[in-house]
Amino acid sequence: MTLHGLVTLELAGAFDAPTAEAAFSSTILATLRGWTTPAVFRSLLHDEPAP
Repeated sequence: MTLHGLVTLELAGAFDAPTAEAAFSSTILATLRGWTTPAVFRSLLHDEPAP
């Protein structure tokens, strides 16, 4: 549902390119962290770029 909302907002023109990139990147990483084991979570946490 979250990605669907972001896509809808992007298609409506609510995001400029840098904002869309940041929103999608952080949302995808957060979703993946929610589906992973603790070991994989630590790896994803370190791979996320600083804002």
